[in-house]
Parts: sequence; C-alpha cells; structure tokens
Amino acid sequence: MANASLPHSRIQRQSRTAASGNTACRAVSEVSLLIGLLLLCLLPAVSHAQAPPRHADVVFENLDRSQGLPSPVIQAMAQDSHGFLWIGTGSGLSRWDGYHFRNYSFAVDVPGSLPDNDVYSLYTAPSGTLWIGTRSRGLARYEPQADRFQTFLPPGKDANNNAPAVYAIVSTGKNRLLIGTRVGLDELNPTTGSFTPVLLHGAAGRIAVVSLIRAPSGRIWAGTSQGIFLSDSSGRNFQQQRIFGGKQPGVWRLLLDRKGRLWIGTIAGAYLLRPFATEAVALHESGPGPSLLDQEAIDAICEPMPGIIWFGTFGQGIVAVDAATLETHRITHDAAFPTSLPSNTVVTLLTDQAGATWVGTTNGVGRTDPGNGIDTFFGATGTSSRSARIPDSGITSISPERDGHFWLGLNENGIALVALKGNTLQTIRHIAAGLKAPLPPGQVNAITTSDDHVFIGTSNWVYRASLDGNHLTALPQPKESGIRVDALVYENDGLRENGTLWIGSHHGLWREDFSGPSSNAPLRAPVAIPLTDLEITVLARGTGHALWVGTAHELFRYDTNTHQAIRIPVDPSNPDALPAPVTSLLLDREHRVWATTWGGGVCVLTDAGHQHYKIRRLLHGLPNANTDAVLQAPDGKLWVSTDDGFAIINPHNYSIHALRQADGIAIPAYWVKSGANTADGRLIYGGDGGLTVIRPAQVRVSAPAAPVVVTDVQVEAKHYPPDAFNSTSSPMLNVSQNANRIAIEFASLDYSGATSNRYEYKLEGFDEDWVKTTARRRVASYTNLPPGDYVLELRGSNHNGVWGKVRTLRIHVMPAWYQTIWMKLGALLLLLLLLTGCYRLSTAYMRARQRELERRVELRTAELQKITEELQESRRQLEQIAHTDPLTGLPNRRMFSEHFRRLLATSRRQQKRSFTLILFDLDKFKDINDNYGHDAGDEWLKTVAERIRSMVRQSDCFARVGGDEFALLVADPINGHGIRTLCEALATSVREPLLMGQTPLKTTFSIGVASYPKDGDDEIALFKSADIALYRAKRAGGNCWYSYSPAEVENPQI
Repeated sequence: MANASLPHSRIQRQSRTAASGNTACRAVSEVSLLIGLLLLCLLPAVSHAQAPPRHADVVFENLDRSQGLPSPVIQAMAQDSHGFLWIGTGSGLSRWDGYHFRNYSFAVDVPGSLPDNDVYSLYTAPSGTLWIGTRSRGLARYEPQADRFQTFLPPGKDANNNAPAVYAIVSTGKNRLLIGTRVGLDELNPTTGSFTPVLLHGAAGRIAVVSLIRAPSGRIWAGTSQGIFLSDSSGRNFQQQRIFGGKQPGVWRLLLDRKGRLWIGTIAGAYLLRPFATEAVALHESGPGPSLLDQEAIDAICEPMPGIIWFGTFGQGIVAVDAATLETHRITHDAAFPTSLPSNTVVTLLTDQAGATWVGTTNGVGRTDPGNGIDTFFGATGTSSRSARIPDSGITSISPERDGHFWLGLNENGIALVALKGNTLQTIRHIAAGLKAPLPPGQVNAITTSDDHVFIGTSNWVYRASLDGNHLTALPQPKESGIRVDALVYENDGLRENGTLWIGSHHGLWREDFSGPSSNAPLRAPVAIPLTDLEITVLARGTGHALWVGTAHELFRYDTNTHQAIRIPVDPSNPDALPAPVTSLLLDREHRVWATTWGGGVCVLTDAGHQHYKIRRLLHGLPNANTDAVLQAPDGKLWVSTDDGFAIINPHNYSIHALRQADGIAIPAYWVKSGANTADGRLIYGGDGGLTVIRPAQVRVSAPAAPVVVTDVQVEAKHYPPDAFNSTSSPMLNVSQNANRIAIEFASLDYSGATSNRYEYKLEGFDEDWVKTTARRRVASYTNLPPGDYVLELRGSNHNGVWGKVRTLRIHVMPAWYQTIWMKLGALLLLLLLLTGCYRLSTAYMRARQRELERRVELRTAELQKITEELQESRRQLEQIAHTDPLTGLPNRRMFSEHFRRLLATSRRQQKRSFTLILFDLDKFKDINDNYGHDAGDEWLKTVAERIRSMVRQSDCFARVGGDEFALLVADPINGHGIRTLCEALATSVREPLLMGQTPLKTTFSIGVASYPKDGDDEIALFKSADIALYRAKRAGGNCWYSYSPAEVENPQI
C-alpha cells in the first residue's frame, strides 16, 4: 500500500497538497468574507435568535518550542514508570519533567545515541522499559542506567538499506514484544535481539501493521492497512476480523476502554465494536448536517475520563464521543483563546498516570484535565468565533429561573437567557444594550426574577421583561433621571400577581409594590434608612423580615416590618466592624451571614443578640483578598470567587483551600455578586472572560504528591545519567578529591502546577536543617565537601502543598593523599614545631598587616559612602523636580493627574465609588503681584499652600496646578454637608492676612466643586464640570464656592 495511506505520512501529505490548495483557500476566503459581511448586516435582526448548544471549553496548558521542544510536530507520546513524559518528533526524542525538556538526537560516531531523529512510536513496557520506534533505523531501547539507546533492526530493509518504519509496539506478556512495521508484524526477543515474523492469516502478503493493543485476556488486536486482526490468548495465530460489513479499511488506531469496548480509528471514519459483537458500528456526528467524521482520518484515540472517548483528526480537531449515547461534539483550536487546543491536526493522545490528557498536535503539546469537575464557558470576544458563545466575555450578574434557565447580566452587551444542560450551554435569548438597543448602555449589575418576570437593574433604573424575554418595559422612574441600580431583591407574598421589588440604587433604597394600580406610578421617595452613603451596592434577604443593605461604608440589617435598622460600619481598625466594603452576601443553612469584601477577605456575621452581630474575619489562606461572590454547595461548604481563583471554606472549622489556575480555573478574576446555584447542585460564577461552572463533588481538593526524581547529576563539568539514581537500588555517587562542586537537579513530576510546587533538600552530615528552594531553581549544590559519606535527601510538594516521599542519594567524597589520617598526624606535628618558632614573628607581621588593611578599608569606605550620598541626593532632587512644584513643594499637575487616574480606576472597579474634585484660585491675585511685586506674590502662594496642606487628610491629594490655581482631590465619598464644611474651611484659611513688612496682604478664594461619577465619568469631564463651577464663583464676585450644576441660576453659598 502507498505511504500516503499510513499515519506518519500525513505531514508530508499536507505539504504536498498545500500548493494545490492555495486556489481553493483563496476562494473559500472570498466566500467567507461575503458571508461575514452578510452576517454583520443581519446582526441586529438575529441578536435575539436562539443559538445552538455549546459544550464547555476544554482548557489546555500548551508546550511548544518556547519551552525547548525541538519541533512543534508531535508524532508519539508515552509516560515512563518514573512519571516522565516522552515526546517523539521528527527532530528527535524529548523528555519533559514539568520544567524543561531533555532532548536526545542522532549523533554521528557517538555510540548509544538515538539511532534516528524521526520518531514514529513510543511504548512503555510492563517492566518499565521505554521502547522507541523510528522511521528508518528500526527499534531502540532506552537504558536509563547509562542514559543511552540500544538499537534493534527488524527484518525487511529496503533498497537503501533502511529498516522498515516501526508504527506500533506492544508486549505479549511473556518478555516478548510484537513490533508492527511498514512490512508486517514481528516478534522481538529483547534478550537475544532476534526477530521472528508473525503470520497474519487472511492478509494479502506482507502488510503494514499500524496499531497494536493487548486485551486483559492476553489477546492482541492489530490494526493494519487491510483491516483488523485478532490473536489467540498466547498472542499468536492472528486471524482477520470481518467486522466492517464487507469492507476492510485501513485501521490506524485502536483503544480498549474501561468496559472492554474496542474503539477503532480508520483512514475514513471511526467505529465501535462492543464486547461479543461481530459487527462494528460506524460512528456519526450528532446534530444537523452531514457527518464529517465518516470521511475523516483518525490519527489518535484515548479515554480522557470514564465514558468519554476522544478521536484525534487531521485538521478538524478532536471529536468527543459519549460512549453511552454515541453523541458527539468537536474540540477545536480558537486563535482568540491561548488555552484552546494548540492545533486542529491531532496526531497522538495520551492519558497519564494522574488522569490528565496530553494532546500531540502539529503545533506542540496540550495538557488538560477534563474530569476535574470544573467547566469553563468563555464569552465572545472581538477576535473569537462568536458561534454559540455567550454574547459578552464579562458576566456581571446571574439569576436563575424556576425552569432551570439562567439570566446573565453582561458587562457591555445587555442580558442573555441561557440553558445549562450537562456540560453544554445554550443562549436562548439575547437582549442587547446600547444607544439604539432595547436596554440602555452600560453594565447590568443586578438581575432578579419573579414567577413571571425578570427585573433588570441598569444604569438608567429598572426594566422588566417576561421570562422568555419577548416583552420588555421600563419601570416608572423616580423624578430623578439616570439612576444607576446595582442590587435587586424580589419577594413574593404568596400570590402570583403580588410581590415587592427592593431596588438598591445610587440614590438609596426604593420599594416597588406590584399589588395594584399604584405600581404604574413613579416612586416618590426612597425608603427611610439612616444611610451615610446613598450608593447601595448589595441587597440580600435574611431571616424573617430582615433585608440586608450594603454600601461602601456600612452594612444595614433593615426590618421591613418594623422599619428598624441595625448598622454595621466599615472600619478596618475596629474588630467589631467590617474590614472593607461588602461585595456579596449569603445566608447559610445555620442562619449565619457570609459577606465577601473588597480587600478584606470574607466575614462571617453571627447574631449575638441585643442588636449586635459577632464578626469573624477570614483572610489567611485565601487566594486573593478581593473576594467577589459566595455560594453554598450541597455538602455545606462555602465557595468564594476571588480575583485569583476560588476559596473553599469549611463552615465548621473555617479551614480554607485555594483553587487556582493549576487546578483548572481558567478565568483569572470574577465579578462581584455574580453567582448562582443550579438545581442539580452545581455552582455558576460570572467572571471577566465568561462563566465557570463547578461540580463540587467532582473537584479534587487534594491529591498525593508526585514522586521526586533526579533530573541531572553534575560533578565538576561531568554529567552522570540521572535515571541511575531514580531506582530503589541507586548506586553511590563517588566524588574524587579533585572535584569541588556537586550539583543535583531534581523535580516533582506534578504537571498540574509545576511552578507552584515547593522543594527542599538536606545533606545528612552537613546540613542541620532542610534547605528550601523554589521551582525555578531545583538544584542541591555543594562545594568543597570534606571527605566522608553523606546522604542527600530530596523532597517536593504538589501545588496544593502536599509533600511527597523523600528520595535519597548516597554520596561518598574520597580523601586526597594529604587527607589521610597518617598524613594528618605528621602534618600536625610539623605544624606544632613551626608554630613554636614562628609565633612571635607571624604575630607581629599580622598585626602590622591588619592595621594597614583597616586603614585602607576605612579610607575606601569613606569614599564609597560619600559617592553613595551624592547619588542619593541627586536622585531625590530629580524626583522632586519631576513631581513637585518648586515654589510651594506641593504636587504639580503631572503628579496630580497620575493620582487622579489611579483613584478613577479604583472607583470604577468598586462600582463607581464616588470622590470629589475641588478647584480654587486666589481672587485678584494679579493685584498683589502688580502692587507689591512677585516676591510678595510668591510668599503669599507659599503661605496659602502651607495653610491648606495642614487641613487636608493624607489620603487626599492637594496640588498646585497653575499660577494661582490649586486643586484638591477628596478620595472618599462625601455628602453635601461635608462639601460645604470643607469649602468654608478652605475659604476661611485664606482670609487671614499675610504681613509683608508692615503691609497686610489680603485675598479670598473662588471655589468650584464637582463629584464623580455624578458630574463627570472621566478626568476631562470632571475637570470641565469643576471649572464651570469655579467660573460661576468668579462671575459671582469671588469669595464663594459653587458645586457643579447644569442649571445656570444658583445663589452664592458663602
């Protein structure tokens, strides 16, 4: 059969067809462009259409040339008995230890080198021996004790004296190997190196044997270019199996799953042979349209988790098959997501000893753990394929419906109704946001549902939609317009048509009753709660009539029946207060209130009676202090999303376990309050990138640490085979007297989070305690060890901090001739005689030398100290010139703008937390300069700066931004009374005259005030609003202040 039909000719086939495919690619590109433009035109019309279900994104950790892999085209993979991952490419053989590749290649005239760089197959025998099949140099066995390869040449050399390509290797269970090659099947005796041809009954001559697999019964399946063959229980007497309905397709890959089913990959399609069946079932793709699987070449098969089979294809990614239902879906590469499949051409698949799956492609290796209980659904981005994805990558809020559907609030694109079934997510309805869209622009930070409606909190009050999303109306607004809503709670009084909607807005707490015609009238006033901050960010129902209301400065327990309120302030220094603003609330099954906070971790509030709550703060052990949303799993544990993964909290002892990227958390950060429970016990969290769906019972919270192995041994410049020291009977490392440096590199083969592993080593007889080292430098290094016997102990942990077993390595440092006991005694006697005669002379010389050295050291130290002081002074002066005003010593405009941008970014992350900008300048300051000179003006400016600087807080920013112009940035929210008090204090501070000689200088302030986000949503807008207010103060004659208002008529306030 021609080489084009064999698996390892597919890379060459790709290059041969590339030229002929260019014209077709250009035609496809033109058609794709037209289709894309058409879809763009139709986008508004189909934005509400139902999308097909989408399976969870499989998240891969990818390896390529950047980590040292010699070639991105992977042809074979295997894991040896120690846990090393071996990768065969067209450029040699590589071994991965979680940190770097150890590469092997063919070297001319180097005995024991890899016989051929083109590696076709890899196999780890039951004895632990690694076997390598090559393209033209037969079979090689890796000998770890010597770190070399032994070559075995099967029969069937071609005209160029090349051995046949080795496609498959399997053990017969009797210290024999079956070798599948380009020209047939042979049995190898590894002890003698002899090959014996194996007859395939029913085959037309010597045929290519591409795949071999041994069943537990001892029978061996062989996939060939003429179908499939099966041996007897001794591994001999192969008979052709006519299971394809009269056809005999070329069989490339075979897999026996955990239940004994045989999965078959052929040159054109995939098949399933159930136990005791005589006919294989052809697999077809699920869903509408023709099945591409029927015509695709299957390059690889594996079972990544029980009941799920993956088929690797050429150019079309992975086809995942449910073994029970035979339903399928595709796993493909998406250039917008670096964690997607590295390439759609999948050449080999491997499930390792820890249960993770490795995918070898034409663009490197991908590693994933699909059975870890964590599903990720990435949202659509500007560059990703939007097909069936959530319409936005930011999921700001989640609200479940009674039928199992969920409404998602989106960061920029409105809301979406989705259905979560199994590991699929379907977008059923999308209601967009924007200037010409049904919903107003901005984030949707609050969604809640009733029996027949969904309520949506937007930047412009509340909207109400039917549960199917077909009908959308805006609720009547209060007289104030543009009120932002960040929290909603709906409670039903028992009647389907009646209920109360609690609205947490930036203008306080509002109540909307749906019990009569009054619900159509605008709300007149907010609920009377003694809030010091009207910007409500969190609402939650408590026990009885309790409603929890949270702002950036406090948390209230409000009784909706008696209208009594208990206030819990935010004060990091007060143990009876909250350490930071609350981001979400949860009432657990024991009626405790769990509060996540922004920067203060998690708090647990327990009712202590007498209108007092006991607060327990949880911070140590969290992956991040910014905690976003908390949910309770069916087993009672609390799951908290943070800005760096998740925390699992035991509600009984408050122990915390962190989950990060190494545990399968693909989305780095999450939105506050964005979370919901499903009816089947799963947890859903909205993040900055999409949705994370967690099945708590399937998440592996802890796993045993992987074994520690030696990866390199170096004594001086000589390297020793590292695997010789990984066996239970490892040899002693003998170090000669001339070697003064020993370096032992080691690694814990935990591939799930190698960079988070911890390492320690200790040399018994030399080190008193364990020496800690990092994952970046896993080397135990010693120099000039005294002669003697030592034991080097190595240990490592997994990314969860679980320590594994200690690996020991025996070291013997041999003494030099002058280090023997007799030489030491003779040298000691001679030394005593010499010391007696030279004591006085040497003592005098050493003292003189010491005095000279001390003098030189003192002189050099003084010189270096002077240079250091001069450099520090120069640096300080440069920093002061760049960021401060030289006259007043205040921050200049540049430093003020930097502070403004940082404060603006922080406020936006905290749901637009307000702050205040105050601009003021001196009235008639030009007259002072003209009448008394610039020296008097400068002195007056410095005096004004000093007076105001003594008034402002350390958290505020006071700067000189112009000649006689000053600016003050008040970082914390402040109400109208506070602004008035501050402005009056500023005006008073400048009224006190300044004596210049005998002449008192007097002036006043004109002040303009603007607040974020009410008066401006960015730096330019807020400065403009403050300037308008300042101009009005000037126009009013000065010596007054104005807050910004769009209205033109205002009375002076001083």
